[in-house]
Amino acid sequence: MKKNIPKSEDRSHEDDVHKKIESQRFDKIFRQNMPVIFQMIMEKIFGLQIVDFTDLKDKLQTTKQLEVDALRKVTDVNGKSYIVHLETQTRNDGEIVVRLLEYRSMLKRIHKLLVMQYVLYLGEEPMNMPNYIDEPNLHFEYTLIDFSTIPYEWFLQSDHPEEQILAILGNLGGKDPVQLVEQILTNIENQPTIGEKNKYFNQLRVLNQLRSFTDTKKMEEIMLKAASFFKEERDPFYKRGEVKGEEKKSYEFVTNLVLNTDFNDAKIASLAVVTVEFVQKIRASLAKQKKN
Repeated sequence: MKKNIPKSEDRSHEDDVHKKIESQRFDKIFRQNMPVIFQMIMEKIFGLQIVDFTDLKDKLQTTKQLEVDALRKVTDVNGKSYIVHLETQTRNDGEIVVRLLEYRSMLKRIHKLLVMQYVLYLGEEPMNMPNYIDEPNLHFEYTLIDFSTIPYEWFLQSDHPEEQILAILGNLGGKDPVQLVEQILTNIENQPTIGEKNKYFNQLRVLNQLRSFTDTKKMEEIMLKAASFFKEERDPFYKRGEVKGEEKKSYEFVTNLVLNTDFNDAKIASLAVVTVEFVQKIRASLAKQKKN
C-alpha cells in the first residue's frame, strides 16, 4: 500500500529522506573501501607511520549500541600500539565533539589502550565544527581535517581505484575538474572486470554529488556518456543470471521507493543514483506484475 504524504509536509519530507539517503550512500562507500584506503589516509593525511593494524568491531555494545566508520588497533614504526578511530562527515555537526568523547570513553574502557580519534570532513559547505571541549575539569580534543584542503594528486597518483576516486573531493588548485573526472574514468575503464568498472563508476557518481563545479553541463555530459558505456556491458534486470551485488541493491532500492513513496521518476533516479530510464522500466515492470 502506498504511503500518502500530506502536501504541506511533502517538501520537508523529501529533503529529509534525500539527506539521510545521501549520507548513508557516502558512508557506505567509505566503509566498503576502508580496507584499501585506511593506511594511505593515516599516513598521508594524519602523518601516522603504521606498520601493522588489526580490524576491530565497528559496533560498540555497552548499555547502548554505537557504530563507528573505522576502528583499528595499530602498531607504529616505534612499536607503540594504540586504537585508531576514524569518522567521516558530509555535513557540519555541532554535537560531534560530544559524540567523539562518548566513543573515546567506551573504547578506552573496552580496549585499555590509548585512543587516537580523527574526523575527515567531506562536505561542500565551509567546515564549521568544534574539535575540542575545554571546561573546568575537562579537556578533550580530536583531530579534524577538511578533505578539500588535501592535494588531489595524493589520490590520483595511487594504483588503487578506491583511492583515485577520492581525488574529486580534494583541493584541485588550478586543475580543471572535468579533466580530472575524465582521468579517473579512464582509470576505471582499465579495471579488469565489468563488476569492478560498475562499482567504481557508481561510487564516483555518488562522491561527485559532494561538490558543485562551475561547468555542470560539461560534467553531466561526461558522466552520462560514461553511464551509457557501462550500461552496454550489463543487464539491469539480470535476465542472463549475472547478478551483480551493486546492481541488485539499486534495483531493490528503486523498487522500494516506487512502492512506498509518491516520488516521481526523476526524484527516485536522483536518490538512487541511477538513470530515469532505469526507474521507468522498474515502475512499468511492477505495474505489469500488479495487473497479473
